[in-house]
Amino acid sequence: MKLFGLVGRAPLAAGIVALCVVPVAALADPGKHNPSPPKSSPAGVTSPTGPTAPNSGSSAPSTPATTGRGTTTSSTPSSSTACAAPQLERPFTGIGDNNWYVLAPGQDANDFTGAGWRLTGGATIVATTLANGIRGSALSLPSGASATSPVMCVAADYPTARMVVRDVSGAPGQGVGFAVSYLGTASEATPRVTGKAHVPPTGWYASKTVNVEPSSATGWQPVRFVLSAAGTRTAFQVYNLYIDPRMMGA
Repeated sequence: MKLFGLVGRAPLAAGIVALCVVPVAALADPGKHNPSPPKSSPAGVTSPTGPTAPNSGSSAPSTPATTGRGTTTSSTPSSSTACAAPQLERPFTGIGDNNWYVLAPGQDANDFTGAGWRLTGGATIVATTLANGIRGSALSLPSGASATSPVMCVAADYPTARMVVRDVSGAPGQGVGFAVSYLGTASEATPRVTGKAHVPPTGWYASKTVNVEPSSATGWQPVRFVLSAAGTRTAFQVYNLYIDPRMMGA
């Protein structure tokens, strides 16, 4: 049961429904939706996955709802020629956000498994208490650490991403750096920094959106995401990195 979607900057506190974490039972079934693939795809590419949507108000992030069919997982292409249209969900309807989302690869809902991620500089997967009070796994990023995701496919209309972050130890103004590495472009060798997830010094918070910056070209665009701990003497934990393909719920 991971949380996501900035809530003003109110910490996730159990028991407060309107402005804090919404109990899983209080969330409507998000349903599932399979988006249509881009109008045209690069040769050999068949489908993608995508980024997140902007914050919608001052409520605290809610716990992504499940569908009753087991844990929600992301779709991860094994290569740039194995993209597949993702199965989407609406995890934040409890806070008035009806956008469709998809988990970035290497995660289950409320569980950062780290499958396929490359961890460097002291980055690890740790067991911790999540924003909803349950035990789960999160990505731990001390100063100097970074984590690179498996390849994920996005399209031109997949503009943003969002994650749940806790500042374990850091200075004001610091946060989790977000960079993109598009295969076949200059950013593949040198990831392009597109944003930083700033959070207050205590508790779990859903970040504001960060930019995925796909090109305007049609078709799928394979990309890796790079998360890093900004600043010195800092440490952050992250889970529920979601991508928003700009599909609004009814």
